[in-house]
Amino acid sequence: MKSHTYDLTEIKLLISQGNYRIRQTALDNAAYEFGFSSKDIIDTVLSLNESDFYKTMKSKDYPSLWQDVYHKEIDDTDTAYIKLQINQRSKAVIIQFKQK
Repeated sequence: MKSHTYDLTEIKLLISQGNYRIRQTALDNAAYEFGFSSKDIIDTVLSLNESDFYKTMKSKDYPSLWQDVYHKEIDDTDTAYIKLQINQRSKAVIIQFKQK
């Protein structure tokens, strides 16, 4: 069974508390590829299930941090590739949100 680095429930709790950040790349890709706003991104991340988990990987920019990748079906033809982490300041970070 695949194992993630971060507890999805904790990520969702941090986001619900407003303790999160969305990287500009994620905002840009979500807007361009899906027509999504930041609220749409948040709503999608909050709707993730454990079964949407794909893999965990080391951060390219910060090798001491890991990132969890989820695939979430958006509609019948589109699936989002969503990369999440909890940073060193205990803040949820939405690193990537793009078409798979």
